[in-house]
Amino acid sequence: MSKRFFRRMIAEGIVSGYDDPRLPTLAGVRRRGYPPAALINLCKMLGVAKTNSTIDLGLLEHCVREELNKNAPRVMGVLRPLRLVIDNYPEGKVEEFDAVNNPEDPLSGTRKVPFSRFCTLNRKTFARCHRPSTTACRQAERSGSGTPTLLPVSGSPRIRRQGKSLKYTAPMTRQPAAAALRTTAR
Repeated sequence: MSKRFFRRMIAEGIVSGYDDPRLPTLAGVRRRGYPPAALINLCKMLGVAKTNSTIDLGLLEHCVREELNKNAPRVMGVLRPLRLVIDNYPEGKVEEFDAVNNPEDPLSGTRKVPFSRFCTLNRKTFARCHRPSTTACRQAERSGSGTPTLLPVSGSPRIRRQGKSLKYTAPMTRQPAAAALRTTAR
C-alpha cells in the first residue's frame, strides 16, 4: 500500500485519516492499541535492509504479547458461568487467598481472591480452581435443554502443602453423578 492509495481512500471518505485504525500506518496501529515498546521491539527484530520485504503479522502479534505479558495486570473472568454450591461449607464464611497480579513482574504484588460457599466455574471445563480442598460432584441440576445450571458438591478440607498450590479439575462426563474433582500438585 502506498501513500497515494491512502490519500485516495481518505478523499473518498472510506477512512477518516492517516490515523484510522484500519490503515497500516504507525498512527493507525497506535490507535488500535499496540504499545509503542512492542513496535520498537519489532523494528529491532527486523533490522534495516535495502530491499523491500514482507513480514508475517504473527511477528508483530508476538512482540505485542511479549510486551503485554510484562506489563498487563491479570484479572479473572468466567465467560460461560456455571454456579457451584458447596453443601457442607459454612454459609456466610468467606476465605481469601492470595493470587499473583503478574507472574513475570514480582513487584506487581498480589490480590485477594475470595472463596465461599458459592463459586462460579467455566461451563466448558466444569472447574479449574486453585483451592485447598477436594470436592465431589453430585447430581447436577439441568435446564430444559439439558445444560447444567447448578452443580451441588460436597467438599472435604485439605491441608495446603508448603510451597505448592493444588490444582483441581473436573472433566466433563456423560454421567453427572460420576464427576469427581481430581487433585494434582503443581
